[in-house]
Amino acid sequence: MHAEIVYIVEFVVLNPGGAEVKAADIQIFANGTKLFKTVAMSFLHESLLGVPNGTDPLVRIDEPRFTTRAIAQSNPLSSLPNNIFVTLESNIDLIPGNKILIRGFDNAISPPLISLVGGEGSNLFAVSHTSRSASFLSGEGIVELTLSNQSTLKAGQIYNFSFQVQNPSFAQKLQVSVEAVGLQLRLPASDLATWANLSILTANMTSPHKSIYGIENGTDPFFVVVPQFLPCLMAQKTP
Repeated sequence: MHAEIVYIVEFVVLNPGGAEVKAADIQIFANGTKLFKTVAMSFLHESLLGVPNGTDPLVRIDEPRFTTRAIAQSNPLSSLPNNIFVTLESNIDLIPGNKILIRGFDNAISPPLISLVGGEGSNLFAVSHTSRSASFLSGEGIVELTLSNQSTLKAGQIYNFSFQVQNPSFAQKLQVSVEAVGLQLRLPASDLATWANLSILTANMTSPHKSIYGIENGTDPFFVVVPQFLPCLMAQKTP
């Protein structure tokens, strides 16, 4: 090792689990023919995969997750169109090809291709070459969103979008959840650990729990009721 020449050394470690932590206190020293004083190493303090100071060893987050995962519906009445409003925020960047799965639309009626409208989030997703769209997997009750080429769902930024399905003809009450799969992210400036295989585990989405059309929690997907008269009594005053 010669003086005045920069040497770059790479090695791979596996991050431990646990809660979010700050950078480790890493020091360097050398001994041999000469003894070098122990000094603290400097860090880049740059964002990585959307994590602030993510280039600093061993900064880590507890787990990739949607920090905001809100959903609401416009219509709980059976057999009628229902607009679904989604708000998402992640604590890591999601990049082209990554998929977000929204589960819980069992028995919803929709074509295989769903149009996305409203908000900046609708521009992020595509099915093949059809922009602002998602896939509806009717057999599983899943809305599948795929990030299109050149699109990134950036960490810490809130994205809104909506789509429409038709409610089934019968009553039901389901919990809607969200997850992200296939997060094969290329780690920058690395020749050894070339890909990180990540996922955002399934988590229930939050709903507004508001009444609509007199139906308590009618804004909560995927809650469907059949309009009907409740049992009532009829009588006459004079026989």
